[in-house]
Amino acid sequence: MITIDTAYKHAILRSLKGGTGSETKTASGAIATFDDAIAGAVQSLTYSFTPSQSGTGDPSPTNPRSINGIDSLDIINKDDLTTPTQTQTKTVNFSETVYGGTGNEAGEFTNECDIVLDLSALSWTYQSANNRFVSTSIASVVKAPPNNSTVVEKAACEIYKVDISNNTASNAYDNIIAVSSAGNIQIRDTSLNGDLDALATRLDGKKFVYPLATPTTLSVDPVSMNTYAGDNNIYADIPNSSIEVEYLTKKPMSKKDRILSYLPLIYGRKELL
Repeated sequence: MITIDTAYKHAILRSLKGGTGSETKTASGAIATFDDAIAGAVQSLTYSFTPSQSGTGDPSPTNPRSINGIDSLDIINKDDLTTPTQTQTKTVNFSETVYGGTGNEAGEFTNECDIVLDLSALSWTYQSANNRFVSTSIASVVKAPPNNSTVVEKAACEIYKVDISNNTASNAYDNIIAVSSAGNIQIRDTSLNGDLDALATRLDGKKFVYPLATPTTLSVDPVSMNTYAGDNNIYADIPNSSIEVEYLTKKPMSKKDRILSYLPLIYGRKELL
């Protein structure tokens, strides 16, 4: 049996806590930042990244930028990015070098950019009408995604800027590489003027990574990340990455419950309960 004294104490506690339960919220971005979590395990966590390159600026024959594959990454939570007093780190190891994809806390990783090509190993044909080089070799390896914007977002080349395939035929563009929906790699490099030998030398050992039409799945380390009661900043320690976290927070007290909780405090009368 709940006595008047007990009910009065519950009213005080409810009014001080300001909540009647918990609810799930989401935070996302390069750093998932939030400050209203109930300390405990995250409800879900997803991390994703696209190919990254060393250096700055558009890659070109005079500004080569190597493509960075990774074998592992760290998911980190800090209560303060500058001077943390609490830090938690979870490492995800991959069974092979990866360049882009999406993983989750359960240990599932969708490998979205698995093909890395040595451009010099392909057989190129010069298209004099459009002053470009074309290779159909990758069509036998994997069908390219039909969406040009997807290729641009998730592809990288060491010596050419990735662009849409239509631009390789335009005189307004130069030093670009693209993948057509038919699975052709197209390069526009007007300085070579159709010299396939010079092209072979320029492409020697150069890599190109692009998204797969059908991604593969890898089993990786689960991420058992916790949240702090207070500030949280969760991120991956690699470039071009983003995080999405679902976490528990206190559920706001309903208007009715808040009024009922405060009445005894306002009037100082237990009998109002």
